[in-house]
Amino acid sequence: MGRYKVYTSSPKPLKHIPRRTKQRLLQKSLRPHGSQIPKDVSLTNTAIPVPITEENYPEMFPPELPTSTDDNENDNDDRSSVNSEKEENFTDASKAGKLYPEARISESESAMLILAIRQKAMEDILELIEFHTPVSIQLPKTKYKIKKCLASRKNSTERHYYCQNCLCYLGISPASHVCDQCNPTETMASSKPNENYLLLFNFEEAIVDVLERNTKWINFNNPQADSAFTEITDGESYKQIVKATTDFTCSLNTDGMSPFKSSLHQIWPLLISINEIPYKIRRQNCILIALWFGESKPKMCSFLNPVVKLFNKLSRSGLKWNFHGETLTSKILFPILVCDSPARSLVLGMTQHNGMYSCPFCLHPGETFWASENSHKTIMPHLRHGAEIRTKESFLSTLRELRNMLNSSNAKSHLGIQEASQLLLVNSFDICEGPVYDYMHTSLLGVVRYFTTAWFDSRNNSDPFYIGTHVNAMDNIVNFVTVPTAFSRPLRKISQMSYWKASEWKLWIVVGPLLLKNILPEQYR
Repeated sequence: MGRYKVYTSSPKPLKHIPRRTKQRLLQKSLRPHGSQIPKDVSLTNTAIPVPITEENYPEMFPPELPTSTDDNENDNDDRSSVNSEKEENFTDASKAGKLYPEARISESESAMLILAIRQKAMEDILELIEFHTPVSIQLPKTKYKIKKCLASRKNSTERHYYCQNCLCYLGISPASHVCDQCNPTETMASSKPNENYLLLFNFEEAIVDVLERNTKWINFNNPQADSAFTEITDGESYKQIVKATTDFTCSLNTDGMSPFKSSLHQIWPLLISINEIPYKIRRQNCILIALWFGESKPKMCSFLNPVVKLFNKLSRSGLKWNFHGETLTSKILFPILVCDSPARSLVLGMTQHNGMYSCPFCLHPGETFWASENSHKTIMPHLRHGAEIRTKESFLSTLRELRNMLNSSNAKSHLGIQEASQLLLVNSFDICEGPVYDYMHTSLLGVVRYFTTAWFDSRNNSDPFYIGTHVNAMDNIVNFVTVPTAFSRPLRKISQMSYWKASEWKLWIVVGPLLLKNILPEQYR
């Protein structure tokens, strides 16, 4: 006997039915294509499922409000008309890309969200959603049909292949997975065809979508006072960019992450955000343009090669979009690179942030500081006459000198430059003015944390700046600190300083000098 037939085969209604079984039986009875009892089959001496109705199982049905028979007939007509259509077609609203009129997500976004759920839970959730959606909306009910819906969206992505050995760029042809610079036989034996690739997304459509959904936040004529700095658009470098009023600029960002704890694989997304949109809206509308997945860090020449061509195309030809009923053609410029120090040096083709001549803004050589016999770091002490500032012209001159050195010697770098970055080919990008300072790591998690932990470290109890004996008193004061609205989290106790996040160190810069006024000696404040 089946799993649920034991509760429906009895001629008398059962009172003690498990709650989950009761819900499943109720779902089966409410399905549009519920099974009916054959008329030519006798119910005597035959164990067949009896439809769950209010007459058979009154304890499963709560009292309901009366409904008119016309509504029921209309519902049945609607169901029969919808079921005659193909199940994979959502609605007529799919022509516009939306799941249904006034929906917040598209068909492909809905399918990807559903596929992120486990198989069994996905079937239950799809069935639950079906009961809560109008009859005119027909959703795919199987994993196969959801993947079939996503297959129609493959045109929005491109695969660009690279060599597994040297990571050099190979192109988009599936037959070009063999690198000419490496041994073809060795490459074929060690890698599968079409195995190593990066994904390039159609971000032109994504930019248009973000602009058209946020037209109320776009103000082409919003000059700020010279003394007010509240946005990227208030900076001096931004004001020097040559662009039309209706053109836009984007910030480029990339960083790596490890998706698995027990694997060497890394994911490097390449993101852009539109600078002319307010900060909060900009954070909610970051656009993914490319994705690298591999066992090592990406070779930026290969990663950025297909992206740079699209950047230059958008900066020359622009794209068309609808602004309050008016069709505009806006050029998209990419003058800003926002990365942390390790990723920034990789993108710019320079030595790591802890190496000699690693500063991307000047030619400071750096010095090696030995903290102990086994620990050392590269520091940038103040120079009496200052360091020479890097410019785009001097950067290119250093590259030429590096090229000549590579032809005559085995030099790996020259004045901190290891290779030519692909960003040098971007029309609107300045290799020295475009990168921004790594404020979080160098300032908040660097200098600020270094000095503050030294003041409270018990190993410095013999130094005049040591104030570790005031921790308990300062913890009581911190509880009464009112946090400004610009900060995302309150300040935790001084005794929990080792767990502070970057936002808490940022808040410490504001409230720390006030709390330390009568505790830390004046010469150290």
